[in-house]
Amino acid sequence: MLMIVYYAKQTGEDKIYWSGIVLFLLFYFVFMAVVWSIILAVKIFGKELRFGGVVWRNSIRNRLAGMST
Repeated sequence: MLMIVYYAKQTGEDKIYWSGIVLFLLFYFVFMAVVWSIILAVKIFGKELRFGGVVWRNSIRNRLAGMST
């Protein structure tokens, strides 16, 4: 996508330039929306995380059920 913007800027084609910028921003915001959706779903519905000998029970569902440490 950035190559489209670079090519359009070099050739002076404004229509392709702006469409490249719009595609880049659209990709960025959709990607960030997916990332935040996954983070929110894990925070609400996640059971527990285990790493080494440490266990985190950090979901909202576990805190409401009184399972947090």
